[in-house]
Amino acid sequence: MNKATRPPADTQDAQPKGFVAKLLADRHSVPFSIALHLVPGAAIVAVYAFIAAPLVRAINFPIFLAWAIALAIVLFPLQLFLLWLGKKQTGRFTMKGVVHYRDKPLSRRKVFWLGAA
Repeated sequence: MNKATRPPADTQDAQPKGFVAKLLADRHSVPFSIALHLVPGAAIVAVYAFIAAPLVRAINFPIFLAWAIALAIVLFPLQLFLLWLGKKQTGRFTMKGVVHYRDKPLSRRKVFWLGAA
């Protein structure tokens, strides 16, 4: 294929590489899945402990505001990143291309046992 007929690299058909490709894979390794679940929470707690709580105490506001600040700094950008990943996968800002288990409902039995656990 010559340069004239080759599509540009930044088109929608371009396959993601590196970390983005690893995130969009159908299956993850167990350690990677555990990290994907624990790292955001650890980041929120770190921002709360080292940035938001001292700031809120210094201005003498209720400490709950520190959690709101930590969530605004970590969780909202993370959610926007996941929507961006969905746009790379499907062309729209959606979680469909990122979270693969959304179309498979859980049985009532599984919901019960998950809740009981």
